[in-house]
Amino acid sequence: CEAQILLVADVPGWAWGPKARQLRQHNAQHYGGVDIVYTNEPGATLQAGYDLYHTFEVSQLGGIPVGWPVVTGVTAHVWQTWEKRYGEGTVRGWASRALAFHANSRLLQRELEAYLGYEVFYIPNGVDETFWTRRRPPPESRLIVGHVAKPNPRKGGEIIAEACRQAGVDLRVIARRSQNALAPEEVREFYQDIHVLAVASDMDGTPNPALEAASCECAVVSNAIGNMPEFIVPGVNGLLAERSVAGLASALSYLQGLPLSDIVAMGRAARQTVLDGWRWSKQAEHHAALWDHALAKAAALV
Repeated sequence: CEAQILLVADVPGWAWGPKARQLRQHNAQHYGGVDIVYTNEPGATLQAGYDLYHTFEVSQLGGIPVGWPVVTGVTAHVWQTWEKRYGEGTVRGWASRALAFHANSRLLQRELEAYLGYEVFYIPNGVDETFWTRRRPPPESRLIVGHVAKPNPRKGGEIIAEACRQAGVDLRVIARRSQNALAPEEVREFYQDIHVLAVASDMDGTPNPALEAASCECAVVSNAIGNMPEFIVPGVNGLLAERSVAGLASALSYLQGLPLSDIVAMGRAARQTVLDGWRWSKQAEHHAALWDHALAKAAALV
């Protein structure tokens, strides 16, 4: 296929930037070209002439001229707030401009199909398993839980902190925004010193730190948000828990009662889950299917 595709990301080092680079790496050979623009970079402009523009979030369409061939979607469980902010039917109106619509979890896919009334593509996130690796054995003395998220109440940091206190487990935290984000190498170093990554978000389609930590052989404990129900096999590579202090404390107390070797084995199983189906080399295929569908639809409209 000779189509030229432009990935419209925001910040090079934040969620969409690494994702865009992985998609370019794994799918560029199938197309005439796959480029990236970071809209939050000084002087960034959208160039006309691409056969398809891939936006990660439907709210990005405000920066795409009407009539340009575009695919868009929703990557987090916050899209309902746009309806309250901009008016009922806003997302449906934005979506009408797109050749195809995508969601990165089955939960979001079902939500959006019920709202839009047509098929939404399931386009899950992946992880670079060659970078996110365990580089040394985990600590041997006691169970250590980690949490990585921007400081937003919807990420559940306070819930996790209190759950860890009640369960009597150690907690280590990275709480930063894109403006002062740690380098990926620093985050990878953080994962070396924990056994479990805890998630308590009510907004994420994919908690990317969960995939990164799993790839680094950390078990994942999460509420049923985004694609965590698709990733976690309870008791094998992690646990699903209610999004509450009591729910997470119960899950962490259970882990605290296990031999540390069992937690380490869960972490290895989490890494194997990544290798079995959550690598970007595999997940990029879903994006290619989305692009091919949109390109065929665009050609039929000419």
